[in-house]
Amino acid sequence: MSRSEQLTNLLFRVGGFMVLIYAFWLIGRAIVQNIHQNQTLADATKAVDAAKAKNDALRLEIAYEQTDTYREKELRRRFGYRKAGEVVVSMPENADPETTPTPTAQLEPPPGVERSPARLWWQYFLGKSSQR
Repeated sequence: MSRSEQLTNLLFRVGGFMVLIYAFWLIGRAIVQNIHQNQTLADATKAVDAAKAKNDALRLEIAYEQTDTYREKELRRRFGYRKAGEVVVSMPENADPETTPTPTAQLEPPPGVERSPARLWWQYFLGKSSQR
């Protein structure tokens, strides 16, 4: 083989190798773009599903608010309306003994005796009275 044939053969191989690398780069880039588009599509699908669910919930709420039961309930709650023959009983707020706070006695040392926090801890852990 002559020198020019060797050079041509080398250039052909290098050119082919570069074309092959470029093809792999294009394929890789297309794969990455496809992954990003699929993620965007999945996010958009989730957003559409959430919007549809919210729309359905709002439609149900509107349908309920158009019923006579809801209107009657709201008239009673907001304006204190009642049916003929009904007796309205008014209950004071916090009438439940479980929710009514009960006052507790505050424990204070006798006048003239001051206890430091260190003495109180000492007494708590050792059970000894260390008043001086």
